[in-house]
Amino acid sequence: MRELVVVRHGESEGNVLGLAQGDRPYPLTARGRAQIEDAARVVARLGWSPRRVVTSPAKRCADSATLLAELLGLPEPLPDPAVAEIDSGTGTG
Repeated sequence: MRELVVVRHGESEGNVLGLAQGDRPYPLTARGRAQIEDAARVVARLGWSPRRVVTSPAKRCADSATLLAELLGLPEPLPDPAVAEIDSGTGTG
């Protein structure tokens, strides 16, 4: 049986500013990187063994996915626009 593990991106600079980020390239904060490190520890501790990481192309998501994949010893994440955040229109940023 296949399982799907969903991990939200870590805190980004846009989150700190309270912005609707859309596809704007806000990087992760130090706290955001620590959150992904924590998520990797949880995945490992629970014995989950994902084969692949798929990510939104948004910078905060791709950076989170890359770090998660590295920590879990997985291949480079696959960007997939099907899991991208919806556009917030004029509210973005």
